[in-house]
Amino acid sequence: MKAGRIGAVSLALCAAAGAAMLTLSGGRRAEYCSLGEYHGRVAVFAPDERALPRQITTIAVHTLPSADREALSGGIAVYSREELYARLEDFGS
Repeated sequence: MKAGRIGAVSLALCAAAGAAMLTLSGGRRAEYCSLGEYHGRVAVFAPDERALPRQITTIAVHTLPSADREALSGGIAVYSREELYARLEDFGS
């Protein structure tokens, strides 16, 4: 996946997920968003939502290594925009 498309996807999704950015509360970082699987694709979810994604990427889950597929099935917490970009770029390579 090209970096420009990753940036546009994650920017749109994170804006829709609410611009909660990285915050501290009680010593724990607030979740920025989460990654999971939706209809066979990597999807971005709002921190408190797992039913409907904010954005569905073009990354097919079946193309990922088994460890990544397992992690996505349980949901991957993401704590910053930079981490989101890095994870999507990693999945898309």
